[in-house]
Amino acid sequence: MFRVPRRRTLGRLAAFGALLFILSTLLIPSSSLRPSSRRWDASKYVQGEWVPRPQPFTSWDDVVLEQPGALMHLQEDCYDWDGSKKKGDDGRRFAQASFDFVGKEGGRTSWDAREMVVDLLQRRGGLFMVGDSLTVHHFSGLSHLLLGLEVLESKRANLTTVTPNLLQRSPPNKGPILFSESLKLPKLAGIWLNPDHPLAQGLLDEAGVGVERTLRPLVLFTKEDFFLSREDFERLKKGGILTAFHGDDDYATDWLTYLERLGEGQDPSFEKETVVVFNTGPHWVQNRFLGPGWTDSPERLLALYEEGLNGFYERIHPYTTFLPILRSTHQGHPNCGMYLRNGPANETTMQAIRRSYFLPPLGTASPTLELWNWPYVPDMNTIVKTGLDTFNARRRKERRQEGMWMDVHRPTHLRPDAHARPFAGDCLHQCTPGVPEEWARFLWEIIKSSNYS
Repeated sequence: MFRVPRRRTLGRLAAFGALLFILSTLLIPSSSLRPSSRRWDASKYVQGEWVPRPQPFTSWDDVVLEQPGALMHLQEDCYDWDGSKKKGDDGRRFAQASFDFVGKEGGRTSWDAREMVVDLLQRRGGLFMVGDSLTVHHFSGLSHLLLGLEVLESKRANLTTVTPNLLQRSPPNKGPILFSESLKLPKLAGIWLNPDHPLAQGLLDEAGVGVERTLRPLVLFTKEDFFLSREDFERLKKGGILTAFHGDDDYATDWLTYLERLGEGQDPSFEKETVVVFNTGPHWVQNRFLGPGWTDSPERLLALYEEGLNGFYERIHPYTTFLPILRSTHQGHPNCGMYLRNGPANETTMQAIRRSYFLPPLGTASPTLELWNWPYVPDMNTIVKTGLDTFNARRRKERRQEGMWMDVHRPTHLRPDAHARPFAGDCLHQCTPGVPEEWARFLWEIIKSSNYS
């Protein structure tokens, strides 16, 4: 009998095995082939540093080459070196924007406006951002990056005629209006895809959705400082944790109503959940809560914060058609005007800033901890993260969508030079472009990670 040599037999078996593997990959649904995680590691990313760009920005032309939507920043404050609000003098704005955040081991955030728009079209409610004025900045940074898509896509399609905006700040004039409220910051704002634009159909086709999807926002923002309902306030008062509240009556907003509207008539063809980003923290300060012991008892405020967050997690638990992302808050920098020309902070600068939290800022009599509670922001972030872990354990047991953590504290804390109004008593909010755009890229990385989990 003729025998095939052993080497040839092994070669044929190897070829047959390779053929079986190729066939199996063709037959298995693509969703089953998704890796359990992506190489991009958020925990390593946040341990990185800000580094100078190879070519610093020196004009709006430089910025627009990379961020075509950046001219919207002209509407936002970024005071000059001496603290004045000069028109047309943007030297400091360009200087603080000329840094990139590079994660530990070289990890960087990536950005693709078209990819993100397609992803949000595949989510019935797109992206919903709920939070305080820091979330306003987050929304603005994301808007500037997204709204540049029209320029990029028009160039790619060789469009030379003037066309209506591809992405717009108001819903299209067709069909029912989901949000009839006044669409303007700081209370409610959004971004919609314009179905009349010649490039819109290509995006809808790529997303696999119909033109009716344009009736719903890609991104919606609403301002909410506390996430406390009126019922929460009554519960906390009865429990003796909250004695009084000093502020306007606008603390209980309709953010949950908006979330419900985004999920109305949930269509099973939308496989991806609506993404919802939550943030609260900076408005939880002692001068908002009056009563004996508040000014010298931050522990009491932290206990109130924890009780408030527990109620928040209970409120969102029943909702299963969205992906919750909890974004950390960050500390401000007392006397931030003295750091403007120094660039991102090093460890020596950070040590000085940490000591300054317990000293009166220049020109004031009260230490920072009494004014804004900035020393206790890390404790507040721990409370949010611990609550999220408990929330996720409960969700995991019920086989429901778990929440994700977005920790912007360290990257933001390293930028005492980047505040928008350093000599106007505001050492918390940032100039744009700059840190808020990095938040937007960070968020996009987290959303992409959720697609692989």
